[in-house]
Parts: sequence; structure tokens; C-alpha cells
Amino acid sequence: IVGVGAGHVEAEFALLGVDFAARGAYMEAALPALRAALDGSVPGAVLAPRPVQASVPLWVGGSSPVAVRRAAQHGDGWLPQGVRPRDLPGIVTRLRDLRAEAGRPEAFDVGANVGCYVGTPTWDVGRTLVGEPRAIAASLRTWTENGANQLQVRFRSRDRAELVDQIERFGAEVAPHLGT
Repeated sequence: IVGVGAGHVEAEFALLGVDFAARGAYMEAALPALRAALDGSVPGAVLAPRPVQASVPLWVGGSSPVAVRRAAQHGDGWLPQGVRPRDLPGIVTRLRDLRAEAGRPEAFDVGANVGCYVGTPTWDVGRTLVGEPRAIAASLRTWTENGANQLQVRFRSRDRAELVDQIERFGAEVAPHLGT
């Protein structure tokens, strides 16, 4: 899977000397070119080593109406940021409508990128699912119940040992409550 997004941190664009306001236009131009390069349909261009898939899935990130349109028209999947699970059904309907209007295949992935900390952190983990395993599993299920078919869990940690602990705890304590 190749994931792309227009970006939202203006300072990163300034650091590179790129016009932040023009990022949407750059994305609009880049997406068809990227798809052509990934599919090997650019004469004289070589992408090596070739991916295993005949066509590499292209996911578009972002939550603005423009990002949703880009995902529908150019992507094979969408990965939002800052969207609540209860907002997904309406957005998924819009994605499917936009895909139909653009003549794109109905098959389309919807992801969710969710921060997680199993247990009670002793530090500020930000906007993250925290708590007991059953409660975390129930919160994660709300994403799939509302339209996401892929979950990406980001484990909050301050160091490698804590990251490994969180991954192990998730696998042992949360995963059994997720079902299939």
C-alpha cells in the first residue's frame, strides 16, 4: 500500500520552500502520475524492484471534503485523521457516491488510524484510547461497525521497552476481545 496526503503542517512546507497553499494542486497533478508509475504504464520509466501486486493499492489520507473527493476519485482506500467513528457512515456513503460518479470500482478500503495505550498511562498520551482491554476492544469495534474495514493501531510509548510491552499487552489482552 502506498499512502499519500497533501500535508497539514505549514512549517514543513516552509522548510522546503514549497507553497503551502498550492499543495492541493500539486496533489491533483501527482496522483494520476503516481498511479501510472505504480502500474508501470509510463513509457520509458522504470520502477524497480517491482511490487508483488499487479497494481499497488493507493490510499489517500485526509479528512477535508477535498481529501475525501481525492480518495474517491484517485485512491483504492482512504485513511482519515480526526474523524470520529460516528461520522464514518455519512462519509463512506459520500465516498461510494463519488466513486460511482467517477466510474471507479465499488471495492474501496476505509481505514482508521487509532492511538492506543493498554492500561493506565502515567504520562500524557494525547488523544488515545486508554484503559482496560475490553473497553479498548469495544472502542475499536465502533470503527468497523461504522464503516472502516482496516484498523491501524499506533501504540503510544516513550521508549522501545514500553512499545514492546504495549504491543504484547494488546496481543494478549485486547485482541482476544476483538472477535473476527
